Amino acid sequence: MKLLLIGLLCLLGGAPAERAAPDVCKLRGSVYVTERPEEAHFRVYVEEYETSADLVVYSEENKLYADQPGHWYFTDKPAFADFRIYLADSRAFADFTIAYTDVASFAGCR
Repeated sequence: MKLLLIGLLCLLGGAPAERAAPDVCKLRGSVYVTERPEEAHFRVYVEEYETSADLVVYSEENKLYADQPGHWYFTDKPAFADFRIYLADSRAFADFTIAYTDVASFAGCR
């Protein structure tokens, strides 16, 4: 029976393939900030200065305008979010770093 299951798994492709991590520089859309790191798609550390961050984020007031990289609309409903983030306390535990900007044209990767 075990051999049959192993054979079927081999024929069907075995273990599921690893999903490729999306390009941080392309992240845009609606975002939900979760308090639980296991729920998050990304762990993010907020830098004080834009020059130190991997991605500069502009917080949009309307979801329709969050259509360019670095333009994020923060939602309080996880079902409406394109992705979820957890704000890490340390840069060492983050997948990438962000800094906020007040100027829409500064958003994106540097």
